[in-house]
Amino acid sequence: MRYAVVEDAIVVNVIVLDDPDDYPTDSLMIPSETAGMGDIWNGTVFTRPAAPKPDPDWGAFNRAILPNAAYNRMSESSTNRGAVRRLESIAISAGVSGSQYENYDIIVMLWNGMIDAVPILNKPTSQEIQGWTAIAQSAFMPFSFDANGKMVV
Repeated sequence: MRYAVVEDAIVVNVIVLDDPDDYPTDSLMIPSETAGMGDIWNGTVFTRPAAPKPDPDWGAFNRAILPNAAYNRMSESSTNRGAVRRLESIAISAGVSGSQYENYDIIVMLWNGMIDAVPILNKPTSQEIQGWTAIAQSAFMPFSFDANGKMVV
């Protein structure tokens, strides 16, 4: 019979034994034909752990957002040139180096500073914001955009 060896509610081994008494262990042994390494035992059933989230892909994000017409309209019409310059510097540096830039508070502050400084008649449309959200999701970014085009983590 096939057994899952469970420690702290996690399957740490899967073994096949005729008699579980032949395998001396302090671990819990649960008969199972389906449990796999790393599965979680809740006392009744085994479940697979959630797949790890992919790392944010700054290169993919940059390749999609920088030529985006709506982004360019915002960055060109924003009166906060410093926010635009710094935002692009950080994003491009992360994309080129392949590093995992994790200080999203700064990215949010710069993006939102850019959006706040866009004249009211040039503010992003809901379709443009949906486009930015799709770009962020496809690059596994941990942020999205609210109804005003502001970045939220």
